[in-house]
Amino acid sequence: MPKARVDLRPLLHRVAEALQLRASERGNRIVLALPTALPEVLGADDELAQVFQNLLDNAIKYGRPGGEITIDAATVIRSSARFVSIAVRDRGEGIAREHLS
Repeated sequence: MPKARVDLRPLLHRVAEALQLRASERGNRIVLALPTALPEVLGADDELAQVFQNLLDNAIKYGRPGGEITIDAATVIRSSARFVSIAVRDRGEGIAREHLS
């Protein structure tokens, strides 16, 4: 279990910046919708970067050309515990229903 604390704001900015040129080649724009106060999370910086890179890469590959890819973050409280929720959204067709299982 990771014990390091990771600040997601600069990590997400780094990943988005690294993939923006690729997104631009398809006419897409990556938009970060991050709150100013985002708590640190437990994890490994390089492993979290890889996860977000994969999600953004998929959004670029399978999203509709000429659209926006949005990365949203929010703090969520459940049973008095704080979590961070991250969503990567594109405007693509999505996964066909027969492939969802």
